[in-house]
Amino acid sequence: MTDIKKAQENFINFTKNYDLTNKNIKMKQAHSIRVMNIMKKLAEGIGLDKEDTELAKLIGLLHDVGRFDQYKQYKTYKDYLSVDHADLGVDILFNQNQIKEYTEDEKDYEIIKKSIANHNKYELNTNELSEREALFCKLIKDADKIDIMYEGVEIFWLGRETELEKQKISDEVYESFLNKKLIKNEIKKNELDKMVGMISFIYDFNFEQSYKYIKEKNFIEKTLNRFNFKNEETKNRFNKIQELAKKYIEQKIK
Repeated sequence: MTDIKKAQENFINFTKNYDLTNKNIKMKQAHSIRVMNIMKKLAEGIGLDKEDTELAKLIGLLHDVGRFDQYKQYKTYKDYLSVDHADLGVDILFNQNQIKEYTEDEKDYEIIKKSIANHNKYELNTNELSEREALFCKLIKDADKIDIMYEGVEIFWLGRETELEKQKISDEVYESFLNKKLIKNEIKKNELDKMVGMISFIYDFNFEQSYKYIKEKNFIEKTLNRFNFKNEETKNRFNKIQELAKKYIEQKIK
């Protein structure tokens, strides 16, 4: 079984190879630890045993390992301007053989590899995955999105409230949300579109436990309640978004 404490120590040592005084690097280190802990909560919530829960935690810890080299090389976290960070993470862990720093249990390697490779993909092609591989891929996709919603409350847009209160939600983004679609990055035109995109994560969650988590933490309300939108259309659209999101989440919880 994975020694998650040792793996976490090795991960922290790995991140020390990068400039942790840079807030963008430090943010990804903290994100990785939080996602590891969210994976634990989700895994336990769906009834995984201790060994699989430890595997889920390891995947959470390592899912963004490619982000550090990505930022060092390109000074951005935008994959379309640099490199697919999930694929880079797989290359670092498996082609450069760094996975052995975190676990020597080779029977789990394929699950770890596929979970990391797929965590940022818009759609999960379950036809290419075993049932067990798909389970862990779905877990990490949910856990990653949950923590991004946490960052929407605690990190994103802080100090930019006045700027964002004057923006409008793009029609295409709004219609996509109303149609219950996970909003694609390429149609987002401004920060409010990104905010709606974050809320649209609810349409891509795989587990009831994920809906329970974000309801308990009240992420959507806490994000939106920071703003006093000046444009009536924007205000009405966010009221509608919040209303639909609340209803959708309730329907997903038994």
